[in-house]
Amino acid sequence: MTRGRIPIKTDFAKTDLVHLKVDPYGGAPSSQATPISNYFKRGNVLQGLPYNVTHYGAAGDDTTDDTGAIQAAIDAVSAAGGGTVFLPPGTYKTTATLGIKSGVTIKGAGKHGTIVKKYGAADAGEPCIAVSGTTAVSWWKVIDIRLEFDTAQTATGGCGIQVSSLNLMSAYAQIRNVQIASSFNGIHSSGVAGTAFFMSRLENVQVYGAYDWAFLIESTLNTTLHLDTCYAVGPGSAIATAKGFKFVSCPTLTMTNCACDWLAKGQALFITSCNATIIGFQQEECDYTDDTASNTMFWFVDSEVTMLNTRMYKSEVDCVGQDAYLFRVTDNARLHIENLSQNLLTETAGTYYSINCATDSEVTVDNWLDTDPAGDTNDASPYRIKRINGNIRQFTLGTKKWSYGTAAPVAGDWVRGDVFINTAPSATGYIGWSCVTAGTPGTWKGFGVIQA
Repeated sequence: MTRGRIPIKTDFAKTDLVHLKVDPYGGAPSSQATPISNYFKRGNVLQGLPYNVTHYGAAGDDTTDDTGAIQAAIDAVSAAGGGTVFLPPGTYKTTATLGIKSGVTIKGAGKHGTIVKKYGAADAGEPCIAVSGTTAVSWWKVIDIRLEFDTAQTATGGCGIQVSSLNLMSAYAQIRNVQIASSFNGIHSSGVAGTAFFMSRLENVQVYGAYDWAFLIESTLNTTLHLDTCYAVGPGSAIATAKGFKFVSCPTLTMTNCACDWLAKGQALFITSCNATIIGFQQEECDYTDDTASNTMFWFVDSEVTMLNTRMYKSEVDCVGQDAYLFRVTDNARLHIENLSQNLLTETAGTYYSINCATDSEVTVDNWLDTDPAGDTNDASPYRIKRINGNIRQFTLGTKKWSYGTAAPVAGDWVRGDVFINTAPSATGYIGWSCVTAGTPGTWKGFGVIQA
């Protein structure tokens, strides 16, 4: 065929020769002509384009074991210095963990188009995907895909994505537009010494029916983690052990628009040794029926936490014979809550605490809208809940505490110069008391005698 005076060849044969400047699978640059059929047999594509796992033999039919083919594509991308491994629409059966390496992106055709299904026993304890390297893995991604287990996992290790492991640092990772189903943990960072997961982002990650924590980040070093629109969704009472988010040792943690729904265990958030900002967290229809001492929806340990615009709706607390806690703040933790809408359907417990704050911790609350039966705050002088909806219960003037009550303190640690205002003044009584000798509770003397 010709167009004008320029002949155009349209009947290419497999033996026709082409010139490629770069072999993206690790070969040296060359201008030597190579049969085009050789490139497609090997799965080669032009530089910068994804490596299609079907070129490595993956079938995506939920019958053929595609583990080796997918791993071969990952290894080829890694050997080429990084790139994208693409899984077209289909269900890819795997029987062993896929190891992701530095610079590699595993990309599907969407959460409803591409499924990687891990086959194995319920107690196999093997991740679907795990970081793979010697000392560090960085700049890796898992996006636009669904990971699920053929058999619901009930043993530690059976997670959707293992983001760190023993003596292996993982950094600059992205997990985006991912669904994980029937795992033990959805996202897991190992808690053994020497592990780290930092400078990473999780966006639009949904974990369904996890046996334990949906998101469990407990490495010894986790810095600058951001979660955006991440959900922990349980099947209600069908998995009584399902929980939401747990973070350990994260100096900079940000969560925006994350949620828990249909969980039964009783913990939406557990944060320890972190500095966290949580914006727009929602908890809906979670029925807490655990009759143990861990009946805590939000537990903060040795952490600085700010929660803004939190919503709790249609949840139940049913812990007969045990105390239950909405917010529990312990071990030198500091919690600030602003704009919280609370609507619990029912509560049955030994004692139900809206806020339980240890003597070494502090809480401030602004704009708490409470439409359920108000729980006990478990707080007495010296107040650990410093402020509730504008009611200042204790403040510091200079370095001295000012608080109030009907009599001088009989408990708590006080220092010389602390002041206690009398809320039940009477003729010939005192306006308040001042600590003149530090101690527990120290020595207190009245000041400001009121006229008879």
